[in-house]
Amino acid sequence: MEINKKDIRNIFFIFIYCILFGVLRITVSSTMELDEVEQFFKAKEFKWGYWNEPPLYTWIVKIFSFMFGLNIYTLVATKYILIFLFFLTFYFICRKFWLSKEAMVITGTLLLFITYSYEFNRHLSNTVLLSLLAVITIYIFISLLENGKTIYYILMGISIGAGILSKYNFFLLIIALILTSLLTKKGRKLLFNTKIIFTFFFTILILLPHVIWLYHNNFQTFMHALNRLKSLSTNFFSFFIEALIYIIVFTLFFIRKSTINIINNQLKYIRLLSFYSFVSVALIFIVFFLIGYNNFSSKYLAPLYFTLPLTLFSIIKFDVKEKRCKIFIGLLISLIIVTFGIRLSVGFFPDLIGKIERIHTPFNKLSESIKKELEKEGINDPSKVVIISDNSFILGNMLEKLHFTNYLFNIDINFLTSKNIKTIVLLWKCNKKSIVLPEKFKKMSSFIIKKRIFTSTYLHSKTHPPYSLAVAVIPVYRVQKHHEEL
Repeated sequence: MEINKKDIRNIFFIFIYCILFGVLRITVSSTMELDEVEQFFKAKEFKWGYWNEPPLYTWIVKIFSFMFGLNIYTLVATKYILIFLFFLTFYFICRKFWLSKEAMVITGTLLLFITYSYEFNRHLSNTVLLSLLAVITIYIFISLLENGKTIYYILMGISIGAGILSKYNFFLLIIALILTSLLTKKGRKLLFNTKIIFTFFFTILILLPHVIWLYHNNFQTFMHALNRLKSLSTNFFSFFIEALIYIIVFTLFFIRKSTINIINNQLKYIRLLSFYSFVSVALIFIVFFLIGYNNFSSKYLAPLYFTLPLTLFSIIKFDVKEKRCKIFIGLLISLIIVTFGIRLSVGFFPDLIGKIERIHTPFNKLSESIKKELEKEGINDPSKVVIISDNSFILGNMLEKLHFTNYLFNIDINFLTSKNIKTIVLLWKCNKKSIVLPEKFKKMSSFIIKKRIFTSTYLHSKTHPPYSLAVAVIPVYRVQKHHEEL
């Protein structure tokens, strides 16, 4: 496939789409979401593994933070670069089989999936990376079916290893891909080719450091992933509703007797993806049944949804110049505008929507007020201060806004001594009229020399009750003296 001017134009449109939503996110608020706070903490230190998620997303954030610093802008940029690469890679898969215009239309149909058009922009992070690596793996798989070059065996190994390091359930997709390969003579030839050794080698090479880390940490990340499934409450119907919506819309606009084109050998490799999707979903259900869980989430299908457009468009002929297709393109453009409008409304008009989200928490204003108060008390050296909070959302955002580096979730005398900390700052959400210490902090009450409530209105809101944050200051020498007396 040679990239032409139309391809460059289409890639530019995909880029602009991602830029628009990325800029909107930052413009609405510089407050980090829960997922962003989690990455903020984990990316502070490089490890071969982390307690609650596979490490690849954090590694990527860490790499970008070396260049741009660890802040909300780096976190948002990382996410939207991955989203851009996801749509771009899917577009290149389409270009293997369709012309530029047709490929762009098929790529645009991904926005019919709520997960891709809305949830990607709202809060998902690791799922974005998982979906990207799934589509990259499929691109490499199709390339292998086409020519079987050694380089694609190597790339497949790298992609598989990276996929598992993004989410452990990627392993199920690989099993499904292997079963799919067994369906065709070409696929079986690829599997039983000696070059497959390269795939195994690079997969193991990439996974080995993390596996060693898991072994030495009692497989805590893996166990945490299993335990999280227990807390899910999405019903069975919502598991498939996005795919059902896509099929209905596709049928209305594209299915007619004259459009069916099942006998097209050029697209036979793409049609294998329908079996891949079916096996993948079946494996997910089997695993859920074996481990005793019956809760489902539509985001589990994020690395599979993209195979549905490829499968369905492979059985029809369609012309972008037809009236139906032009109407459909108009529908896709309208969908982008509506989605952008919803995110804009949720962000800038929470009073109108009637809902305050975490990104509306006014950490910027609060941090400015708290910083001035600390400076009045002579606390102006961040290296001598440690922040402690009972809430990771508060802690992460205040660290990022105040540009402090030291933090704890509980008092640690050894840490305070080794870092030569002089002041402890406690933070917790409180009632505007009450400064009662949380249960976690009550044992520290005798050390506190000053307490104060800081209040600010939520971002872009005039009617919602203001957000209140309590701050308490503790000189470290008081804690050390108490510890010595014990």
